[in-house]
Amino acid sequence: MEHEAFWQLVDAARNAPGETARVLEETVAGLSPSEIRAFDGWLAAYLHATRREDLWAAVYLIRGGCSDDSFDYFRGWLVARGHAALRAAIEDPETLGELNDGAMRDERMLSVGRRAYAAHGALPSSPAPSIPGLSDWPADRIAPRVKWTNAFLRERYPRLWARYGASRPEAPSGAIPRERFWAIVEQARAARREPTVRAHFAALLDHLTTAPLEEALGFCRWIGGYNEALIRNDLRAACRVLLGSVEVEAFAGFRGWLILQGEAALNAAVRDPDAITVSEPPRCLDVVHVATVLGDRRKTYLVVSLDDGARPDTTGWPEDRGEVAGGQYTPELLRSQLPRLTRDATDASLTGRSVGAKPASVVRAAPKPAAPIAAPPTRARHPKFGDGAIVSIEGTGESAKLVIDFASGRKTLLRRFVEVLD
Repeated sequence: MEHEAFWQLVDAARNAPGETARVLEETVAGLSPSEIRAFDGWLAAYLHATRREDLWAAVYLIRGGCSDDSFDYFRGWLVARGHAALRAAIEDPETLGELNDGAMRDERMLSVGRRAYAAHGALPSSPAPSIPGLSDWPADRIAPRVKWTNAFLRERYPRLWARYGASRPEAPSGAIPRERFWAIVEQARAARREPTVRAHFAALLDHLTTAPLEEALGFCRWIGGYNEALIRNDLRAACRVLLGSVEVEAFAGFRGWLILQGEAALNAAVRDPDAITVSEPPRCLDVVHVATVLGDRRKTYLVVSLDDGARPDTTGWPEDRGEVAGGQYTPELLRSQLPRLTRDATDASLTGRSVGAKPASVVRAAPKPAAPIAAPPTRARHPKFGDGAIVSIEGTGESAKLVIDFASGRKTLLRRFVEVLD
């Protein structure tokens, strides 16, 4: 499929009655399998090429917020507006103010190719074509990791600011003290309806949903700081014993559970991971994703990157004592580092007991999950954001959503736009 043919299909669907993405999907479904694959290649190329900070900041100003997912849907909407509108936005992002239809999002556009190909099976992966004239596009006007403060947006987008930002309040700093952060955790513990970590998190979310935005953002910043500080090999070893896994999601969920135990319990666990006591599987992944979960609840985008995380006081913490032998937590290594936890574990490979043997103390470990057919990937590379750690994967195939921690912050990207490293 030629470049012009792709845009002719988009323009025809845009000018036809009905929702552009649905009309386009029906049209593309009537093409040959090779033509559908070619269409999807052009779509993927433009979705990738429009992932620019200057477009993101502009739509963030217009809509009063724009999460990673919302920016994906915005780019689908922008492609659906046609080639001329897209190029105009690239040349001058302030033209988006004239295109604004009150929605500026089209999630269905992202999957037009996959849906159109469904009758032929799963859409295979193929390299995206080179966009003609891409080298002539102006470079992204905003560098990664620049904070979009009101002053910055006012200076960079004067026309959009006059139209959408004049009455915009200054963004909250989220500068709550550490004591307030831990008080919120304890208040939620007291308010929970049952003694489980899920009930604790639900009570926490209920409070943060109605709390002042400054406090909600501040809580998320402290979560970010503690989540990063708890990435230690000695705690990773404890996670392996208690959850049977040190995969990205398992360890992130373990860190979330540790945070919910409160400040005193967390500090005690860091000082001596072998003394950790649990009464249920120690895992709550939503804690480390609280900014996203809370943002959905409050209908706002809580901007919290790795750089925005508050810095917990770790001066009383010992150095990381965890050791990894050849990248593996062997039973022998775990038994030497964590004699108490491994003694009371249910994992027979760690204890030498039969599977039916009961733990000797109050420590109750979660059963070791069944080994997956293949270990999930843990690292990914993006041409703009560089290498990052995969936090979670939702869905399968090229349309799967990957949550990835890059140096510039956490991003949610479609599988087709990243290279999975391992």
